[in-house]
Amino acid sequence: MEVATGSHQLKITNYSQTKLIGVGMHFASGPFSVGGCTWAIHYYPGGAKKFHESYISLGLSLCHGPKTANVLFKFTLLDCNETPLKDAESKLFLQTFSLSDVWAVKFMKKEMFEASDYLKGDSFIIHCMVTVLKYSQTRGTDIARSIIEPQCELRQQLGHLLATGLGSDITFEVDGQTFRAHKLVLAASSSVFRDQFFGPMTGKDMNRVRIEEIEATVFKAMLNFIYTDMISDDASSSEESWWKHQQLLVVSDRFRLDRMKLTCEFLLCKDLDVDRLSSALVLAEQHNCKQLKAASLKYITSQRILIPVMATDGFKHLIASCPWMLQEINASYSHETTNDEIRFGLSTLLLALCVLWIVAMYFALLFGKI
Repeated sequence: MEVATGSHQLKITNYSQTKLIGVGMHFASGPFSVGGCTWAIHYYPGGAKKFHESYISLGLSLCHGPKTANVLFKFTLLDCNETPLKDAESKLFLQTFSLSDVWAVKFMKKEMFEASDYLKGDSFIIHCMVTVLKYSQTRGTDIARSIIEPQCELRQQLGHLLATGLGSDITFEVDGQTFRAHKLVLAASSSVFRDQFFGPMTGKDMNRVRIEEIEATVFKAMLNFIYTDMISDDASSSEESWWKHQQLLVVSDRFRLDRMKLTCEFLLCKDLDVDRLSSALVLAEQHNCKQLKAASLKYITSQRILIPVMATDGFKHLIASCPWMLQEINASYSHETTNDEIRFGLSTLLLALCVLWIVAMYFALLFGKI
């Protein structure tokens, strides 16, 4: 607890004239500061309240400061040498003040005061001692700092639930294998599963579903992501990892797993190279992967590798399945290149290569080689 103590004086002259004001009327001292608060002494010659009218009342007012303040205070009369008169002091009061509060007390009966030696030359001095108490409170946040917050184990717990099949209510048949799962967990992640298990046309007895056109390893990895929010890095090679992330992107689009789709886009963008760019662009076009597409186009232009890319087998598939990508690649090159002559040369080269490729395809078809 912190304590701040201070005092102030109020000198009253012409006491006989001050008696003329009525009950509740007061004279106030100038403001003084104690404990970060601004105070004032009030002198009520006619009493602070109706039942105080035979007394002189003294009061303390909180003028400025915090919303509340805990205060010890007392009043004492001083002699002409400003020495406290021990037999002319109030008791010690403990009060909680709110802003603008005034605590007034009966100090001394007027009859006794006027007959005493306290009044000298129709004047007297009021001394007020104020002690502000500040309680140091231990906040909840301070206590919390000493407690080690446990890590979230929801991923591990849901992963264990998937691995053990505890409480499962749906079985999937995929590529000759079976996988047990929980409808509510799947429905929480996928609108496709939500409609399938809880839609208006859903059969109440649905507890087994056959999934076509997905390999078992890919479906298992998809379930693992739904339960743990992670794609396991268990591929034995870079090529296997690339294939796995492609397949997971396809199934995430099929089952409307948006977070998994974005994760796959990120992983594919990290592994882009000359041989993979064309397949990445095809995948991005077919499954509306804006980030993967933008990263692939930027990779082509920033690395200046268009000609090596066009020499790959994947580029032929790209032109066959998404011929409009030629225009987008050209536009991307034009945007990245600031010199008009270089820009024109790249555009011309790209167009010539495309024409040559189309002519080659034509003759190949004509002679039955494709």
